[in-house]
Amino acid sequence: MILVCLILVACNQPNDDRPKLFLGAEKMKLILTEVHLSDAIAEQQANGNRGLEVVLAQKGLEQVLKNYTLTQLQLDSNLRYYQQRPIELNKIYEQLLTDLSKRQAELSK
Repeated sequence: MILVCLILVACNQPNDDRPKLFLGAEKMKLILTEVHLSDAIAEQQANGNRGLEVVLAQKGLEQVLKNYTLTQLQLDSNLRYYQQRPIELNKIYEQLLTDLSKRQAELSK
């Protein structure tokens, strides 16, 4: 009987597999926005030179990580967390695209 109770209690524990340094959806959106903008800048600056693009993109990513005082491991663990929750990740990207569209419209004025 005690074993059955322990199993029931263990099964009812919330499965919180969030990373130690958990980035909420808003912060993750901001970070991903900067990463994608950095990648786009790297692609443009490399002017078709794939090797240079990779180097510039890596430097851009390192700067984003530094700006948010994150390590690559911390970012990767949060990306894995959200990839396992595609609905949440999709919401982040929908908001990211909305924000980028607003920025583009403002720049086009």
